[in-house]
Amino acid sequence: CDQEKDQLEENEDRSEKMHEWCKRNRHKPMAWQHKKLCEKLQGHYGYYGITTNSESIGIFRHQSLRIWRYWLNRRSRKRDGMSWKRFRAILKGAYPVPNAHVVHKVNRNHQQCLDV
Repeated sequence: CDQEKDQLEENEDRSEKMHEWCKRNRHKPMAWQHKKLCEKLQGHYGYYGITTNSESIGIFRHQSLRIWRYWLNRRSRKRDGMSWKRFRAILKGAYPVPNAHVVHKVNRNHQQCLDV
């Protein structure tokens, strides 16, 4: 389906932009990065968070966290300065990241948008 292919390409574009952002800002304080990342994710949810798109925004969140962890890990010369175990503990503790959520419900029969 062309629509699914287009959506996959858009997700790749957004992931590439997140990758570049994390790379550019990897040396900034983690608190600052966390705040900006959360703002970016909330904006993404607000724009793309419609009923029919819930899986896609969840995938974007997961990809964004993988990318962020990758660049945090590159800040250290240690072999695994930011292990997955440590990263999960940070996400559960000091730096929680908002879960993907639907912001707008779309009524498929009438194609109208209802704010949640």
